[in-house]
Amino acid sequence: MTILLITHLLLIATVTGMSFANFMNVRFAHGQSGDGAMALQGLRRLMGMFGDMIIAGIWVTGLSLVWMRMAEGRGDFNAAFHVKMGLVVLLTACHLMARRTGGQIARTGDYAGLLGKLEFWLAGMWLAAAVAIIMAVLAFGM
Repeated sequence: MTILLITHLLLIATVTGMSFANFMNVRFAHGQSGDGAMALQGLRRLMGMFGDMIIAGIWVTGLSLVWMRMAEGRGDFNAAFHVKMGLVVLLTACHLMARRTGGQIARTGDYAGLLGKLEFWLAGMWLAAAVAIIMAVLAFGM
């Protein structure tokens, strides 16, 4: 269970860093044109695809931890667990909305009009993931 918990925390930490990096990418891309803008857009798309896999991993490892804990007869989850689950749902929703907004930008080319929405979802991802790490430690601490 310890290895699974470590993996779970590392996945949350990874998505925290990636969401911050993508937020910075969006800020750097503002005002760029040509090859620079295309490269940053490609990087955001790639990081989004990795984010899909990482968030799936968070769900798999998290639900596995819950199942293992319940199998041990320790199904009495504290308030930190419930807050963390809410944060993971929020993290997932923000990720999906950021991916959707990124797709809208790619289809319409309306970067300036959708920039604020994209930044909002990426900031939501970062905040939810950062606090989820704290709640995971409090929820699953040995």
